[in-house]
Amino acid sequence: MNRLLLRLALVLLGLSAAPAGALRAADIDPALRALLRRSDAQAVALRSLPAASLTRPAFLRSYQPDDGVPDPGLLEVFVTWEGAPPEPAGDLHRFPLGPDVEGVRTTLPRLRALLAEGRVRQVRLSRPLRPLLDRSTEFLGLPGVRRFDPRTLQYSGVTGRGVVVGAVDTGVDYTHPDFRDETGATRIATYWDQFAAVSHPPIEYGFGREYSASDVNRKFAPLHDEE
Repeated sequence: MNRLLLRLALVLLGLSAAPAGALRAADIDPALRALLRRSDAQAVALRSLPAASLTRPAFLRSYQPDDGVPDPGLLEVFVTWEGAPPEPAGDLHRFPLGPDVEGVRTTLPRLRALLAEGRVRQVRLSRPLRPLLDRSTEFLGLPGVRRFDPRTLQYSGVTGRGVVVGAVDTGVDYTHPDFRDETGATRIATYWDQFAAVSHPPIEYGFGREYSASDVNRKFAPLHDEE
């Protein structure tokens, strides 16, 4: 009887030491947490549904796996690690994005294991964006401030002169005439190459390199526009 009680106590002690606390401690995206609560088969089935499907859960309506990841068994997440990050493996691919954040492509079982081991401090489900350029002018309310007359082929309304525009892309062809003024000088005020080796990064950030308009005019900045 005493041996039975001792074994039961050891089992209970082992359960109390299970890594449930690590799961609670990690900062997990609510949509991702909902996926983690389901079986692997259920999660794959849900993520395989078209984004517009009425049977797709509300928390996944805005999520669609990236075109480069057609396998719904894979997850793309943004992770901040607790301590040293794990080594890459067949079911874990890491893509450094900054000092504390990595893009990670992995499976649900591997992510569950990492969470259970307390290796993850924060994790967010990736939500790739899709272009809606055919409706962007309507969404932005542009017809109310600038109109095109098909009879005269002229625009009327505000011109946008003096407005500073920020763009995020794989690069910029700063030799294009649209990026040069009437004197041939660049219209680009500053250019931040986030993939460059750390050298003169923006003051607010600790990675990449920031190029000035003078750098662009002297063609010191890379193009990086292969798409």
